[in-house]
Amino acid sequence: MSKTTIALGSSIIGLSIMLTFLWPFLGNHTSTRAQSPSPRPSSGTRFVDAPGLAPSVPPLGIAVTDVGLKGVAQQLDGLNCEKCTFTDVVFEYAGGNFRCVDCTFTGSTRLILKGAAANTAVMLRLFQSLNTPPAPKGTIPVPQPRVIPIDNSVQADWISPK
Repeated sequence: MSKTTIALGSSIIGLSIMLTFLWPFLGNHTSTRAQSPSPRPSSGTRFVDAPGLAPSVPPLGIAVTDVGLKGVAQQLDGLNCEKCTFTDVVFEYAGGNFRCVDCTFTGSTRLILKGAAANTAVMLRLFQSLNTPPAPKGTIPVPQPRVIPIDNSVQADWISPK
């Protein structure tokens, strides 16, 4: 028998013995799960978490029906009315719930945003400006009240999302 045949036979026998006895200890080196993607912030992950600082939204107030207001300032937060009439009213809104069903609006109507509502308006302007160059410089001004003249009376439902 040649040296080559003996060397090849020895190698095959050695490989067989190694695979038979050592295979269970070698384990499977094939990955069984994908590598997790790079971490992204989700609704539960925050860079800075400040519990208790988000404004709370109080519930609606007592329901009123068939009330007429003229030439006054009316807080919109918590307002819960049906079939009310508003003439030349200045609404002040800070971000709370409101419900006006089958209400009539006449004359000039103004809306003054305060607190969380004013902050939301500023934030919306900022995010809208991110897509339209140039980016704003300095601070974004707080929105000013606008007078909306209503030539004819308007009947509408105003209900805040919950």
